Order: sequence, then C-alpha cells, then structure tokens
Amino acid sequence: MMAKYLSNKWISMTCAAIVLAFALEADAKERPKFSEVEQLVRHYFDLNGIQAGEIISQGQVATIFVGLADLGWDVHDQQEILEAVCADDDFLVRLLRTPAAEGFVRKLATLPGGYDRLDRLSRMPYGRQTVRDLVEGPDGYKLLQYMTKTSGGKALQDMLTRAPAGKGFKKPTGRIYTSEQLVRRLRESYNRQQSSTS
Repeated sequence: MMAKYLSNKWISMTCAAIVLAFALEADAKERPKFSEVEQLVRHYFDLNGIQAGEIISQGQVATIFVGLADLGWDVHDQQEILEAVCADDDFLVRLLRTPAAEGFVRKLATLPGGYDRLDRLSRMPYGRQTVRDLVEGPDGYKLLQYMTKTSGGKALQDMLTRAPAGKGFKKPTGRIYTSEQLVRRLRESYNRQQSSTS
C-alpha cells in the first residue's frame, strides 16, 4: 500500500515538474516589443509585394499570426481580427488584385473611408457591377473621392443610406482592409494584453 502511495505521489510530482518546466519555458520567451511586431508585419507584406494601402486577406494575416507566435506573442483575439479581414476569395480581394485595378487602388488608398464606402456599395443591389465598372473604368475613383471629400458627396451618402440595403452606408464597416489598418488593430490588442497582465 505504501509502495503504491509513493508511486502515485512520484507520478504526481513528475507531472507537476513537467508542467512547471513548460510554464518556465513559455515565460522565458518574452513578448516582443511592438516595434518588432510592426517590423514583422511590414516585412511580410513587403516580401509578398503588398504595398501600403493595398487590400490584404485572411490567409496572409493567419500566416502573420504564426510568425508573431514564433516571435513570442500569442495574440489573444486573433480570431476576432481574422474575421474582420476580407476572406481570400472575397469579391473585393479578387477584383482589387487584378492588373486593371492597380491605378484605382493607389487612389482609393488616399481616400478616408474609401474602402468602407466601396465595400458598402458592393453589397447594394447591382453593387458588384457598379464597383467593377468604377474599378475598371477611367477615373472611377472620382465617385469615391466625391463621396468622401465634398458636401455634395455627403448628401449622396445620405440618399444611399435611405435606399434599400443601404442602412449604415456612411458608417465604417469595422473591417480591416490594409496592412496599415492591421498594424493599428494589432497595437490595440497588444496594449490591451499588456494592461491586463501588468
């Protein structure tokens, strides 16, 4: 009986030692500085030919999370972030990565809320064809420029808000479209995690 008790106690102590070893190993790998996180994100997109302002997708961000884990940061809300990024086969991702969209995307990236308006427009009746025409036609970006930078454009957005399927047209979608937006969102997560552990 005593031998069995000692054997069970030895097994329990061994398991506890193993768990402690893993915990110490995890603690030994300190969370990186946010500057290192930002550097990894920018380096990844540079290597993949994605410039600031160009659309990103879930597959790319999932790969970045693997890199961040290797760096020592397990992003606690990574699923929430992933869901805010366009899927790899999203209409906008496929359209804005075509050669015909290159000039349009450069202009779109300079417009405040440009991606949000384009996304909302694509979800309206006949919206996809409208967006395709804007992207592939000459000076299509000017409609979004008008919407986002003029008082007449704000009135147009008000009209679209009242249209069927136009509810919330003027509001941000909450989605992450570009690497710059991803970096900002990661900074929020980083700061929240830092506050909760300090």
